[in-house]
Amino acid sequence: MNTTRPRLPDGVEDLLPPDARVLEVLRRAILDLLHAHGYELVISPVFEYLDSLLVGAGADLELQTFTFTDRASGRLLGLRADLTSQALRIDSGPLNGDGVRRLCYSGPVARAQPEGVFAMRESQVIGAELFGASSQTADAEIVALMAGVLELAGMRDPIIEIGHVGIVASLSAKLGLGASKQLDLHAALHRKARDEVRELTGNAGHIGDQLVALTDLFGDETTLHRAQAVLVDSPQEVRARIKELESFVGLLKSRTPGMNLRVDLAEMTGFAYHTGLVFAAYSADSGQVLARGGRYDGIGAHYGCARPAVGFDVDLSRLIRTGEHQESCLWVPLTNDASARAHASKLRNDGWRVIEALSEHESPPMLATHELVRTTSGDWQAALIEAN
Repeated sequence: MNTTRPRLPDGVEDLLPPDARVLEVLRRAILDLLHAHGYELVISPVFEYLDSLLVGAGADLELQTFTFTDRASGRLLGLRADLTSQALRIDSGPLNGDGVRRLCYSGPVARAQPEGVFAMRESQVIGAELFGASSQTADAEIVALMAGVLELAGMRDPIIEIGHVGIVASLSAKLGLGASKQLDLHAALHRKARDEVRELTGNAGHIGDQLVALTDLFGDETTLHRAQAVLVDSPQEVRARIKELESFVGLLKSRTPGMNLRVDLAEMTGFAYHTGLVFAAYSADSGQVLARGGRYDGIGAHYGCARPAVGFDVDLSRLIRTGEHQESCLWVPLTNDASARAHASKLRNDGWRVIEALSEHESPPMLATHELVRTTSGDWQAALIEAN
């Protein structure tokens, strides 16, 4: 008899009780929140032609995409590693991009390599994209909405970090680095590896010094004042981006007072298709990235629809493990008492989870939080089960 236990590939997992239900309940609640803000749901295929999935993307997304050949057409297909490109295709094609449009989506993504030591290669994501608006007001709506999603998920005071890819891009472009070294430089800046940045910039003189300086330009909003002094001799476009971030921080603070904001001028979060503002949300407790997004204007030019666009997505699989989720579950011992069953039925209708015993010797399951008990007056009530 073969007793080999089935195994899953590294980086993928089954989502088991109670996490599976927590994720689904949260997904529905987030979609309702997005709907209330005017975002329309789209559902896209998990695979499609590779060239569509990689529109405007850099080597980072291409390396993360599983590929295989379509037996029907002979063309390369890709298993999506990101849903933004699909929302872009839908806005540009089936919906005929015109005017301001708000779209949202939810579904699984698969990545060829984990994005960190404990990261999974498959995850459930949910997100929103705003097309046709290039203003900072649109950016603020998206960032505030991302923060609202995290609050709905029970996150306490997440850190919202913002940056602008134009700062690093403007400086590094003057070095004339090849694509590989450019990626190495971005990775070193992300890690704040000052010595690595110095080595990669070589004898770049003043520009190299400014790139090295970026490794220290992160923190609260006063970082932008420091940056104006440190990068006073930087190219005009770099100084303009800093001013842009300063204006955006002011707008965001007025719209969502109390937001735990951070600035990182070396931030290059997300995939390489971002063209301007980028942002990410981190757990204050674990430091894990929970959500991220940014602006990707003009990428739809591939479809003849070069519209401004900004959006975010949230890793639901990670979010349910960092937020606080508690569901009341009532255990009903075996009984023929009609009033007891009626009370349990009422609680079920009120939204409680109710599990009824199948025998008189059955013990409450681990997930039970309350037990139905009779009071001294003869009534029934849900009593909290004390932890052992």
